[in-house]
Amino acid sequence: MVINKRNCEIINTKELYIHDDVFELLTFDRDNKKLILDLHKYYRIVENQYYRVNEKYKIIFNDVMGFTITSCDPWGSGECVFDFINVASKDYILIPDLEKRWLKTNNEIPNIRDNCIESFIEFSSGDQLRIVSKEIVIED
Repeated sequence: MVINKRNCEIINTKELYIHDDVFELLTFDRDNKKLILDLHKYYRIVENQYYRVNEKYKIIFNDVMGFTITSCDPWGSGECVFDFINVASKDYILIPDLEKRWLKTNNEIPNIRDNCIESFIEFSSGDQLRIVSKEIVIED
């Protein structure tokens, strides 16, 4: 599944349901501006029924403009995804910060708001990952 600015609302639906999936690894390839999350799904919901599965998959964020992550376990330790959200433009946090940083050394701002997605993942530990990227690929 490929997600970009045109179809990013799918993130906020049950069609892309990653709640309780186990977060295993984060890799950032700076040269290629790619952030990769390795996850493990143990349950799948079909028509409100839980089915046990054992599936590893990746979420790949392409053309990453920036990301922030916390790792302080405010709710206690936990490795599961609590929520995955497409951030509404009125709630952007990282995009305005990137624009301010860009203006410090440049006269113009790249068109981040029209071309990028700001997404947010919260974990069962209370830690958070916020990413601004042009594309998200869910890879089995």
